[in-house]
Amino acid sequence: MLIIIEGPDLAGKSTFASYLPNAIHFTQADKHYMYEAELERAKSELVVLDRCWISEKVYGPIKRQQCTYTDEEYDMLCNKLLSIPHTVFFVTCAVDNLLRRYNERGEDYVTQSELIEITNAYYKVIKDLDKRGVRIYEILTTPWVNAYNGRKVPEDKLTVEEPVKSKAEADIDAQIAAIKAMLAKLK
Repeated sequence: MLIIIEGPDLAGKSTFASYLPNAIHFTQADKHYMYEAELERAKSELVVLDRCWISEKVYGPIKRQQCTYTDEEYDMLCNKLLSIPHTVFFVTCAVDNLLRRYNERGEDYVTQSELIEITNAYYKVIKDLDKRGVRIYEILTTPWVNAYNGRKVPEDKLTVEEPVKSKAEADIDAQIAAIKAMLAKLK
């Protein structure tokens, strides 16, 4: 089975991927023949890709004014994906949250305006993949904000007996538990 994790920078893909076994990290520069090998391998074992040719369909036109794949190569990879058990997890969040994360962490690969373009482009590509019959699950990462925004927690606040999870934390924990249960059935 092939699991693909896609989404814009700062959406939480790598964090999400860290919960899954066998994650393989590719870069934007990887060529389609590398993905073809992983598609073949996924016929007999679990393969998890943190990004793939789908990213190039989004980032290529924005970062380099063109996709490195032809439309025919992209269609071929999508058709191969449809021929094996697969799931695409589209990890995303609201643009204002992405921009907040951008400002908090800094980013050196994309600009703020590109991040907005990338987010919009992902929705178009995901919609196209859905029309093709690709199995897609959207994972919304809602930020749970530390009330102290990274500052040292005051001593009087350290006596809290048990931290209470926010709804967002509980939702993500539930999504991850469901994914782990699905993966356990595959073994």
